[in-house]
Amino acid sequence: MQAFQQEPAAKNEMVEKTAMDAIPVQAIWSLTAGTNPQDWEQAAALYIGRETTSAPYERANKRAANFGTTDGNSDEAVANSRIVRALQTPTAANSEVIAKNLKVTYTQAALRYAYFLDQDLKNRDANTTTAITEHRAEGQAFYRIIAPFVKEADSSCDDFMTRVYDIDQGVSFSVENEGFFFCRARSCLPAALEISAAELGTLENTVGHCVGWVPPQKNCGLSQGEWAGVGIGIAVPCFTLLCVCVYFLYMHLKGYRWQLPEKLYLSDGTSDVKDKASAV
Repeated sequence: MQAFQQEPAAKNEMVEKTAMDAIPVQAIWSLTAGTNPQDWEQAAALYIGRETTSAPYERANKRAANFGTTDGNSDEAVANSRIVRALQTPTAANSEVIAKNLKVTYTQAALRYAYFLDQDLKNRDANTTTAITEHRAEGQAFYRIIAPFVKEADSSCDDFMTRVYDIDQGVSFSVENEGFFFCRARSCLPAALEISAAELGTLENTVGHCVGWVPPQKNCGLSQGEWAGVGIGIAVPCFTLLCVCVYFLYMHLKGYRWQLPEKLYLSDGTSDVKDKASAV
């Protein structure tokens, strides 16, 4: 990866966030997929960590502070309160609570770094290259955690986020909405993961940031591939109908007169259908 070779700091950020967040989160999802108490104890250990400063638990607290989603009575993230409580009882319902609130934390993280990239592009200076590659690396590490769920629900959103965080592009962006990455991400990520505005919160310093941003045109929730399928589904029957019309026109021009089948009633009261199509 060229960006990593040029900017060692970006590599360090990617490795650190992968080790501290991506790996334990994937393990937590796997361990809490069933209801084995021992698996859930291991999941709790991974989530809280021996030192909370290097665990998903602390990541949730940091992002909650940025988005204003801490518990009103403490500095603990609401997501943490819900996850820790759910980890105490292995059930399918609690597994969903854990998964949902992990998505909240890493959606917040992905959005935060999209905002950082907007600021990098707005305030270009001698340190822009380093800042962009570092923020792209960190953003990619966080986004990859939720990417499969986003792709399943909204492939166009996933494509956008993947290109925004493409570290191989260095400081180049072949992405629409440059300077408004946060706005575009904010419009599609929470919706794809069914995260409410209250659950997500509001990222600090972003009031007014999206003024002037024009949301992309809606495509009824369909991707390009899905629209292609719709087009084929319409085109095939239309083409078939056209062929039938051409055929009957051709037969008519050849001098055939076609009549609908005539229903004939027999002496015993039953009916029969006789095709009276005939040539003239």
